[in-house]
Amino acid sequence: MEILEITLALALVVVVSAVLYLKYRLNNVRDNRDLESVLGSEVKKVTRGREPSHCLVIGVYKDEESFVKGYGTTNKEDPAVPVDLTVFQIGSVSK
Repeated sequence: MEILEITLALALVVVVSAVLYLKYRLNNVRDNRDLESVLGSEVKKVTRGREPSHCLVIGVYKDEESFVKGYGTTNKEDPAVPVDLTVFQIGSVSK
């Protein structure tokens, strides 16, 4: 019974340590100043490496600086990449 208690206590310490470490890492993300490549890799993950079938515009504002990047095309006839001034039609998200 004593070995079981020691094992459970040790497991609890490991789990608590892991949770605290993950909380620390999420709150202290290293900024390597390469936002464009990070966003590009995240878009590739979401689109599974294919060109987006619709357009996507991502904007980031941090420390009084803004960054806007468009992906995909605005429509099939016009291969223009969307920009920060692109107007989108927003549909209902409550249905």
